[in-house]
Amino acid sequence: MLCDDYIEKELEGFKKSKDETDIQASRRRHNLEQEARNEVDSQLERMSDEEIEKLLESKHKGIIAIIKKKAKSVIDSYRLSKDEKLDGIDVADGGAYITDEMCEALLRMVGSWSSDIEQAFKILRDGNIHTVRAKLNAYNKIVTTVIGTQKYTAFGRRRDPKTGIMITYYDKYALFPIFESIAYGRTANIFHAMKK
Repeated sequence: MLCDDYIEKELEGFKKSKDETDIQASRRRHNLEQEARNEVDSQLERMSDEEIEKLLESKHKGIIAIIKKKAKSVIDSYRLSKDEKLDGIDVADGGAYITDEMCEALLRMVGSWSSDIEQAFKILRDGNIHTVRAKLNAYNKIVTTVIGTQKYTAFGRRRDPKTGIMITYYDKYALFPIFESIAYGRTANIFHAMKK
């Protein structure tokens, strides 16, 4: 039995008792739902792969083919293949913008702050006119240091909303600082939104 079906069955007939408040009833319902989810996870852990596939296919026709295609796309993420219709998603590529203040704080926290980096920050922060090459060199120095020191990762398990099954995920991304002196167009909009 899949998660939503099992929870629905477990919570069938749930009613707020006379002596409990709405908040208490909501908490009790949430706890019952969590117990049901844990029971589903426990049942799935005891099942073989073939049993799980059979169960999924009985509830969602064609889901196994979709799961296998997605898995193959992730496994072959660096290879695009029109013949096999792989997405060619690179799960390692992600980026996030950060303010120059956050960048400075991160570099100081991890011990990557140096006189060279401080000079690069001065070039990018002050109001004086610098050559494009000076700004480019300063930014490259900072980004190289940030990427070399900070690669954010997130991994764990989350519940698929359609099937109710726990799915493992792994995401990683690089940080890119934005400085006002080099923020133009949409990047300037992002910079000003982050500064609010």
